[in-house]
Amino acid sequence: MTDRYILKNRAKARLSETKSSPMQITVVYLLISFVVSIIIGKLNEPVTTWLLNALDFYHYKGFAPKISPLIIPSYMFIIVLETLMRVVSVGYMSYALGVAHRKPVRLENLGDGFYRFWKLIAIFILTWFFILLWSLLFIIPGIVAMYRYRLAYYIALDRPELSPLECIRESKRLMHGFKLDLFMLDLSFLGWHILGSLTFGIALIFKLPYIEVTYALFYIELASPESSGNEQTI
Repeated sequence: MTDRYILKNRAKARLSETKSSPMQITVVYLLISFVVSIIIGKLNEPVTTWLLNALDFYHYKGFAPKISPLIIPSYMFIIVLETLMRVVSVGYMSYALGVAHRKPVRLENLGDGFYRFWKLIAIFILTWFFILLWSLLFIIPGIVAMYRYRLAYYIALDRPELSPLECIRESKRLMHGFKLDLFMLDLSFLGWHILGSLTFGIALIFKLPYIEVTYALFYIELASPESSGNEQTI
């Protein structure tokens, strides 16, 4: 496995070679994320109000208040928005993967996930289920499972002929022996994510493309023919 510092330098080189503007697509992506998060926050208000009232009623009167009729449609709309945002996030991964592969990329790459909508949803549900099962044993196996399946979306983008379950299995095969490497790579970017939160996402406009292209290169490194792994079952 190539040293993470080499991967980072390679990511900077790839970004300098691309003709598209990394900042432009990142600004659009972050704006979509910001707007969706505000809408979800507003939709969560009736849910939060009901939970607070329920706790208050139960503490003093021994029963919970009636469920607000707004809660169910609010939750349904939240699920829809979070699903769409996840698909857009995969579109941003597609952009980063294109840069890493030295392919032409453009703003429209943010919509790439919608061409594989049901496959991505299936991957999300399956990985969530497997991670939940491992988490029932203890928190550490659950975290390990999260890293085991981290590459499934890249595989779905890079190898469209594979089914959702095959993408998950391939992710597990590629990540065998490299989960700690990805964890250390995550830690190396932690400071940028904290700075991004403190600056309301402004710092991420400049650094998110670099971060995501590095992750894409990590996947490409493991998926290359020179990398070895053992076929395993879930």
